[in-house]
Amino acid sequence: MTELQLLATAMGLSALAGLNLYLTVFVLSLSLNLGWVHLGPGMEHLHIMAHPAILIVSGIMTLIEFIADKWPWFDSLWDAFHTVIRPAGGVILGLAALAPVDPRITVLAGLFCGSITLSSHLAKAGTRLVVNASPEPFSNSIVSVTEDLIVVGGLSLIYLHPFIALGVLLGLFFLFLWLAPLLFRHIYHTIRFILLKLRSIGAEEQRISQLPEIISAESREALESRLDKGETLVWSVPVVIGRVPGLPRNRKGYLGFIEPSKRLVFIVKTLRPILIGCDSLEITPEIRMLYDQLTFSPAGKRKAYSVRFAKNHRAYFEKIREELRFNHGLHG
Repeated sequence: MTELQLLATAMGLSALAGLNLYLTVFVLSLSLNLGWVHLGPGMEHLHIMAHPAILIVSGIMTLIEFIADKWPWFDSLWDAFHTVIRPAGGVILGLAALAPVDPRITVLAGLFCGSITLSSHLAKAGTRLVVNASPEPFSNSIVSVTEDLIVVGGLSLIYLHPFIALGVLLGLFFLFLWLAPLLFRHIYHTIRFILLKLRSIGAEEQRISQLPEIISAESREALESRLDKGETLVWSVPVVIGRVPGLPRNRKGYLGFIEPSKRLVFIVKTLRPILIGCDSLEITPEIRMLYDQLTFSPAGKRKAYSVRFAKNHRAYFEKIREELRFNHGLHG
């Protein structure tokens, strides 16, 4: 094999290790033992993967991960535990494929393989956090099986067409870099919601008689530039923006109410606030495991606006429902 083919193989193995290290090693070991794969020149060092001990241990760990990966939230705990293990395994696999290459290239490739493994691991872990937050129970197993199929299919593509596998890998890597800010924001807020939920367990449920006016100075300044003459912000509370056209998702912000025009306002720092009228607006409350969500749907329009409340802000969630339904005539 050429050095470029070796590099493509090493990077591909490292990327798949980030999704499922044990399955990657097990399928590779099993394929070598059964003669499904014949290693070409320059890849002789990967024959170590055919050792019976590696086959048995990786097989046992694959079975354990197959079971653990199907349980919502336990799979995220499993991913957190493997944040170091998977990148280390990806580097080992990459270096095993690159053993005959120039040492300087091997060092650089080892660093790159570790980065690729960590990237695919974070993408997997972040996706699982998104899926685990969904109310239905089946998507977790579907995603898990899909990841396993990607590993098996990816190994076949690496063996048959390493350059195509390299192109797919680089495309996915740059896609991950593009989506990384959104992914990391989601991971941050999911962990924050978990911690706040744990803190709220056993605490006495709070009730408030009046909604407060909580807003940062920079957000207030951005809002005042959008208000018409005579309009006033009567209340505002901290939320996490879910789906609000015109604003980025998973960002800390505020939900407020404007009088006398009776308009809701969604604010994220200095960005242009989004205001919607309350006429014929339907409100849908959702009680989820980690947070509570309010969705506002203008009648006759496909647009929907949603915000999320941490469990320690349950009092805001309930009071806003009451305020909008009974005092301002919102349906829902």
